[in-house]
Amino acid sequence: MDVVNVIQWALDSAAAGAKPVMHHELLWNDGFMVALFDGPSPPGRSDFHINASPELFYQVRGELISRVYEGGKFRDLLIGEGGMFLIPPQVPHLNIRTEGSVGLVIHRSRAADATEAIVWYCEQCSHELYREEYVHEDVQRQVPAFIDAFHHHEERSTCSQCGTVKPVPAEVVRRCHGSSVR
Repeated sequence: MDVVNVIQWALDSAAAGAKPVMHHELLWNDGFMVALFDGPSPPGRSDFHINASPELFYQVRGELISRVYEGGKFRDLLIGEGGMFLIPPQVPHLNIRTEGSVGLVIHRSRAADATEAIVWYCEQCSHELYREEYVHEDVQRQVPAFIDAFHHHEERSTCSQCGTVKPVPAEVVRRCHGSSVR
């Protein structure tokens, strides 16, 4: 058993500079997955995550905006320092982390065949644009590849209901290429 100094982790992570799109550190994965995430999220990131199990979020430092999609509508939850919340299973959510923020995320370890999804919605009419279902293996590799593929296929980013085209966020795509930012 190792003790993790969250404050030192945050300082070391901040000193590392710009980070890839899925920057986090998985601390434990034995019954529960426990990970630290830090901000900022790349501007323009718009992919929602759907997990098969509930996720507990505790905001250690700074703020987190969790945009959830429920009943066909978006709702933003502002989680300040010291705040925590639970996202039920199968609820699409997009976590937007501010500069210098640090959050702890805890959920059950995934079953070998558990399916998750990454989803994009139209910002004009809330229609689902594209969904990629996957078995969790290595999210630091998988999710950036899904994001990059989404933004390089115009048919995926064009709403079939209202015709709105989701713009390509340059910073998000840039951070999807490799474990270090170019």
